[in-house]
Amino acid sequence: MIETLLGSELDAATAHHARGRYPRVSHVQANLIALPFQSRSIAACVSLQVIEHIWDPVTYLRELARCTAGPVIISTPNRPVHSPGLARGKRPENPFHVREFDALELVELLATADSGRTPVLYGVRHGQRLRAWENESRSLPQALIEEPDASDVAAVAGTVAVDDFTIEVIEIDTIDIDTIDIDTINADEAGLDVHDLVAVW
Repeated sequence: MIETLLGSELDAATAHHARGRYPRVSHVQANLIALPFQSRSIAACVSLQVIEHIWDPVTYLRELARCTAGPVIISTPNRPVHSPGLARGKRPENPFHVREFDALELVELLATADSGRTPVLYGVRHGQRLRAWENESRSLPQALIEEPDASDVAAVAGTVAVDDFTIEVIEIDTIDIDTIDIDTINADEAGLDVHDLVAVW
């Protein structure tokens, strides 16, 4: 049984908003790369779509691993799909993202942060309804960045639900790194054409 749900946010205004929006969650205003928690004091940690906003992702991951006794769940956009052609380490077009990652890079980053934890990597794909819309129109994530107020984009985005996605294991061990150009990895190679990456670490 979960005794306490705890959220951490650096920005005071955002933390205040979160306290009002999620009253069942206790909120701590803190720097994510210097968390004010004792080692192994947290049962499990969930970090959804955060790491791509962090200037020092290795320190962030080390802090999550230090504080967490159980699993750490990390999700992030898959760079080859969200930013096609963007090489490793280059600044994404999305102004709120510091860096985006491909599957192999995320696994390498996790190993650098804590080699004692072994991640299981998953990929999230759009389900049949979203794929059909994108086949007739355009990439929904790209459309949300470029024209979020367009009526067709707003109409489909406003109805997205959990059933609009599928999730599958990515078998990292079966990927032959020597056959992949790591700087410009093609999303279609090795089954890495997923929208988002999720690591259970």
